Amino acid sequence: MKKISLIAILFFLIVAAASVPAEAKDYEENGFSYQVRKKEAIVTGTNLSGNRLSIPATLGGFPVTKIDYGAFRKLKFSEVSVPDTVEEIENHAFANASKLKTIRLPRNLQDLGAYAFSGCTALSSISFGTKLSVLEEGVFRNCISLKRITLPSSIRNIETSAFANCYKLASIKLNRKLQYIGDCAFYRNYALKSVLIPSKVTYVGKLAFFACSDLTSVRFANAKTKLGEGIFRRCTSLRTAALPGKIKNVPESAFEGCSKLRRVALPKTVSIIKKRAFANCSALKKFTLNSKAYAIGDRTFAGSGLQKIKMNFNMQFVGNGAFQETDIRSITLKSKVTFIGNRVFANCQKLKRINIPSSVKGINPGAFNNCVSLQKINVAAGNANYCSVAGVLYNKAKTKLIQYPLHKTSGSFRTPGSLKRIRSNAFSGNSYLRNVTISANSIGKYAFSEMKNLRSVTILSGARKIEAGAFSEDTNLIRITLPDSVTSIGSHVFSNTKVRTVHIPSRLRSLSGAAFKDCNKIVAFTGGTGGKYRVRDGVLYNRSLTALIKYPARKTAKVFNVPNSVKEVKSWAFENATYLAKLYFGKRLRYLRYNAIYHAKDLKSIVFNSKKLSYGSSSGISSCDRLAVIVGPDTYTMRNMARRANATLITL
Repeated sequence: MKKISLIAILFFLIVAAASVPAEAKDYEENGFSYQVRKKEAIVTGTNLSGNRLSIPATLGGFPVTKIDYGAFRKLKFSEVSVPDTVEEIENHAFANASKLKTIRLPRNLQDLGAYAFSGCTALSSISFGTKLSVLEEGVFRNCISLKRITLPSSIRNIETSAFANCYKLASIKLNRKLQYIGDCAFYRNYALKSVLIPSKVTYVGKLAFFACSDLTSVRFANAKTKLGEGIFRRCTSLRTAALPGKIKNVPESAFEGCSKLRRVALPKTVSIIKKRAFANCSALKKFTLNSKAYAIGDRTFAGSGLQKIKMNFNMQFVGNGAFQETDIRSITLKSKVTFIGNRVFANCQKLKRINIPSSVKGINPGAFNNCVSLQKINVAAGNANYCSVAGVLYNKAKTKLIQYPLHKTSGSFRTPGSLKRIRSNAFSGNSYLRNVTISANSIGKYAFSEMKNLRSVTILSGARKIEAGAFSEDTNLIRITLPDSVTSIGSHVFSNTKVRTVHIPSRLRSLSGAAFKDCNKIVAFTGGTGGKYRVRDGVLYNRSLTALIKYPARKTAKVFNVPNSVKEVKSWAFENATYLAKLYFGKRLRYLRYNAIYHAKDLKSIVFNSKKLSYGSSSGISSCDRLAVIVGPDTYTMRNMARRANATLITL
């Protein structure tokens, strides 16, 4: 069996060797290199020079039928004549021939390879044959001098990026038999002014006319032509949205960034307008939905100049950020809308009122963020999920407060007794409220943030959780009352407020180290008895007094002795300690966390008695400009700390 197998392998190798054409080697004639296959010559290159190159019809007595891959890549001739015997020009054949200005393609050419003339930056004129059916991928990409193109009737497909970055191409005549236009086909054809898409074209690919900035007119002869994503994106001269008359969807980003687009004739067949379809169309002021449209995608009109939209009765879904940053003043959602997505109307700074129908089942957090002109939210009486009281939006049972209108001008507000949760950002940005009384169990993230006139907050007993940033950037907030029922305070809850005293609830179990970041007016902490945290002499510690959490920025003492029990000083603990001049630490200190002593403007000296400070403690002091002396043991950490703090080290 082994002998038979060996004979079979030898026979196969002999047959395979015999099948390789003996002619498949390089020849040269009159300055052209070529190969011969099946009695046909294939041009592989030339060593000639000059301005005009004429490729011969025969080489070695064989007809020239093919120009090989990259054969004339980076060619220096300005004019090239290709004989009519050539049927195929391979990929990259003339790529980056930067001096080539004109070329006549042969009458019998059937295959023109991908990127064949890509990067021919001087090419301004092309004559096509009549047997070519496909313009392959990138075939004329980056031909920046090409100005006009007339396609022969034989062309059926224009593939991906065929004319991409042909910046000066002002006119292209598409033949009637064309069926397909690929992705990015005319990408960044800045000079292109008008296009007629022939009736047999069934598909125009995504970004096909992206950034054709001079394009003013597009017509579709076929009402059923399908369109790819971003087809006219950033066509900044387009004033009217031209769409095939029977399409079902407006594609994603179809007209995004068309800054002069004023009018949209939405076909009657459209049922979905996909995400970002008209985003950043700054000249688009009005829009009318047809009767069949039932869904608007994410950020469909975001950043546009939209002032008025006529909703239809079949609209069911409004996507996230659909009208974000528009100029809409009022809107009435119709009776089939079931969900309002996140940030749908965020930053609609002219929106004054909105009417929510009985059909709505879900409203995502942040739907009305930063709607600074919003005065009133109305909910239909029959809605089973939501209600409004005096323009404030709640769930039906009034256990959740969803949105307080930012332009509601009342100076004070008390939440209903039934309330259990205030949603994130619910009051954020309201500039009228001065006093708030809260009975909710939970206060969401940034719920009352950036309220420039808020002075006083009273949180009633029963509240348990205050989430991150709840009162952050309330720059005039002076007084806040916290009940002992609170168990959790998140990061930056009181950041950049003017609160002067803070009660530490006895049931508090979780407190973020950055809860009081930039609270530069605190005189003292109070409370902190019987729980996880302790207050001593107005300073906040953990229960065992092993960690110093926060020293009040306006505590008037000039000298402070940190208790000997303290092993750790948290980040920002002595932030902006206004009056502190001298600071003493005991022998048990191990960790001085990052920026633990920060911007203590009058601090002049610090004494450390511990020899076991961690290496990381060297970054614990920052921006204390008057700090002159650090006293402590002669250790690497202490030397590094003094160097970073720009202070003199006196060793013990």
